[in-house]
Amino acid sequence: MIQTAPSEIAGRFPRSWWRDQSSGLFFFEHVVLAQAWEDKFRNFGCLHQLLCDFLDRRKRPSRRKFISVFRGSYKTTVLLGFIIWVFAWSIEMNKPASITYNTSIKENAEALNLDFRETVEHCLLLKWIFPKLPTDPNDFRKWEKHKVEYRNLFRFQVSSTETQQTSRHTTIYINDDIVNDLNSKSEGEREKVWDTWKYQKSIVTRYAKFKIGLEIDSGTPFHSKDTICKIRKLPSYDKFVMPWAIEDGRGRVDPYKENGVLSFPEMFCWEDFRTIREDQGPTIFATQYALEIADEEGMLCRPQWIRKWVRLPEVYKRVMVMDPAVTADPKRSRTSATGVVICDVDPSGNLYVIFAEKFFVTPEGFIRLMERLTAQFHPDETYVEKEKTSITIADTYTYLAPKLNFTFVEHQGRPKASRIMYMQQWFETGRILLGDNMNELEDAIVTYDGVSKENTDLLDPLAYQVKIIDPPKRGHRRDEREEKKDRFEEELERVSKLMKNLQSNTEWGQADATM
Repeated sequence: MIQTAPSEIAGRFPRSWWRDQSSGLFFFEHVVLAQAWEDKFRNFGCLHQLLCDFLDRRKRPSRRKFISVFRGSYKTTVLLGFIIWVFAWSIEMNKPASITYNTSIKENAEALNLDFRETVEHCLLLKWIFPKLPTDPNDFRKWEKHKVEYRNLFRFQVSSTETQQTSRHTTIYINDDIVNDLNSKSEGEREKVWDTWKYQKSIVTRYAKFKIGLEIDSGTPFHSKDTICKIRKLPSYDKFVMPWAIEDGRGRVDPYKENGVLSFPEMFCWEDFRTIREDQGPTIFATQYALEIADEEGMLCRPQWIRKWVRLPEVYKRVMVMDPAVTADPKRSRTSATGVVICDVDPSGNLYVIFAEKFFVTPEGFIRLMERLTAQFHPDETYVEKEKTSITIADTYTYLAPKLNFTFVEHQGRPKASRIMYMQQWFETGRILLGDNMNELEDAIVTYDGVSKENTDLLDPLAYQVKIIDPPKRGHRRDEREEKKDRFEEELERVSKLMKNLQSNTEWGQADATM
């Protein structure tokens, strides 16, 4: 505990000023309560201010609140500060308040109650701002590890999901992390928690007519069918959902490329989340940190199905598939990703992914990208997806680069989700092998649920790889690679000159590929 004299902190501001400022939950937590702890209520920034404003009933008057923030975000500390804030103002305003804090593990509930009592007892600044607060255990009617009561003004009790909830009628009911790694593993345990939560609703004191009562359900998902995920789908809740990072202007989030915006930069850096992902794997990271709810039974690929190649086959055919998302508008090109997947196919029909990246390009930049990748990887065949909306662009490709050896491939009316989910059997049988450091592709594979339209920029070209697969004959080696390379370089130089001559006659923007 930090024992800082209030006079050193208060400075020239009177008690009335501090009391007015403490009417705001964020100030109360990160300024007042922070004086009592070295490891709590610190490093507060924008995330915690948003969360405090969400809990503050004057700013968000809703009486059913759902909170889901990524693991390690100190949301329970914020809830602890909220409980002390309610306690301080109920005594100050002489208005009764009662709170039940419920969690999955009894020891965690008792630990939070202990933190509550120690903060109230030892925070000198809190006692100076609110001189009416009782801080001596002898002043309380009850001062126990499960319950704190002061006269008829305040009652605070903690419990776990194993506690009998009958008669626990309080005006504020908080469920915090009632789902954990143990009770979410089996269907029986998940249903048990869900039933406990449903029966608990009958004892929550909440009357909309009189604006009495507040429910707060807070937690991180563990399974697509656990209680947290079910509550998240309920329309009657005011929701605050915050993953570890939010998308950047191009819709990207990647801890390795540091794309996106960290939601809690006061505490975490990019390296923290890279380490977490490597330690826990993409599935747990997606659930616990990205808060992406996925049903494993309907997933494209389970984590245990992922295979990675160590050595590429000696006999193979190399195929490049490009899924263009291009536009003549440079601004729009920054939000439309072109996916490129290059695979080696062995005689047995196994796919070895050797390249998988997303690019943001204009039509002219797309041609240059094709040239660069062709020169680097020397594919035997190159395919470009041809959409019905891109006929003009397709004709332009052919006109600008008539000697580039590529073929258009079409989905023929088959939905994208269907094309992608067809790969499920390929992953389950281990016929698609990934290279190292293909984290973006791996994340997309293990989190795709067959419904979402997001994060498919690399999955679509990979699905085309499966569709057009044509294994080479056994024993046929690519002995002519260097000769093909020389011929291609000569052709590339000729095409480049042609493009320069045609550039002035095209209507495409000058923005190039962002590599």
